[in-house]
Amino acid sequence: MIDIDQNETLVLAVVMPVYNQEDTIENVIEEWVDALSGLGAPLLLHVYNDGSTDGTGAILDRLAGTHDALRIHHKANAGHGPTILQGYRENAHAMWIFQVDSDDEVSAAHLETFWRHRHTYDFVIANRRGRQASASRKLLSGVARFLVHFLYGVGVHDVNAPYRLLRLAAFKPCFSAIPKRFFAPNLVITGYAALHDLKTLERDVPHRSRVTGDVTRSTWHIVKGSLLALGQTIAFRLHSRIP
Repeated sequence: MIDIDQNETLVLAVVMPVYNQEDTIENVIEEWVDALSGLGAPLLLHVYNDGSTDGTGAILDRLAGTHDALRIHHKANAGHGPTILQGYRENAHAMWIFQVDSDDEVSAAHLETFWRHRHTYDFVIANRRGRQASASRKLLSGVARFLVHFLYGVGVHDVNAPYRLLRLAAFKPCFSAIPKRFFAPNLVITGYAALHDLKTLERDVPHRSRVTGDVTRSTWHIVKGSLLALGQTIAFRLHSRIP
């Protein structure tokens, strides 16, 4: 991985939220460090520890001592969406941001292909193929897709995919306009790309099932969070003043 000094432009910032992934986080970080090392660009991997209560934080601190371009941010628990948004805002000085989750559901091996398209597209996003999900998750994903298409215009299929490359110059107005506690900012960001006719590419990537972390959330918990995300997305579209 190519580190940067204070006088060098940060080309790529990778934003990865983490919560209670002590069993797998070391392997995930090592996989991403290896993938990023081949890009040949000044970059930083920003890992946001969202108030983990297990050994995740200690593992991340240890890894930071072995990888020069790894930055660890320990923070109070705020949830997945607000943590992603914090990462976007704090790294808005980079030329590109890549957002990925820490659950290892999409391999870092696909990053290089996404990166090759950066000069042609403003937004490159995954379409997760073979995704295993409960009936409630599938239903709510379909509702989210319909809602984003209805509110913003038809864009990509996998509207909330946490595997996306964004050109910062195109998305800065959106990042600053989304409320700090927004539950699912990636829905609005995907909609923003469609609304403003940004150059967008959706690439199929194989999805693999999560093996650790919070995989047993109740249907009610999923529905409750999804309803909040959908309500916030509607309200934002109706009341936001972003251009």
